[in-house]
Amino acid sequence: MYFGFTATPQQSPQKSRLRNNDVSRMVYLIAEIDIHKSEECRSEWVEVRDGYMPDAPVLGRICGSGKGPMMRSSGSRLTVIYQPGPKTKPHKGFKAHYEGKAFTNIPYCLVYPISKL
Repeated sequence: MYFGFTATPQQSPQKSRLRNNDVSRMVYLIAEIDIHKSEECRSEWVEVRDGYMPDAPVLGRICGSGKGPMMRSSGSRLTVIYQPGPKTKPHKGFKAHYEGKAFTNIPYCLVYPISKL
């Protein structure tokens, strides 16, 4: 299933909760991203959290342009937060793909700006 956010001039975060009832884990892959790139993704970013709780572990925080990494949840729920940043030039936003999978690996955390591929 695909979903994403369009980059907008608003400053409040946009949040989506994803859930899969069929399997125990989810895979989340940012297929395309075009948002402001900053050091350690501090000004504008997409963050994926492992679950619905506010203190859920961060699986990754991504900014810049190109393709993002694959992230795996430890359960059937993910929260995706898009934090808009400065609008110094127009950006498209991002589009992502997610699906249910069976994995035995422990999820990992990624925090880095990506460069255009």
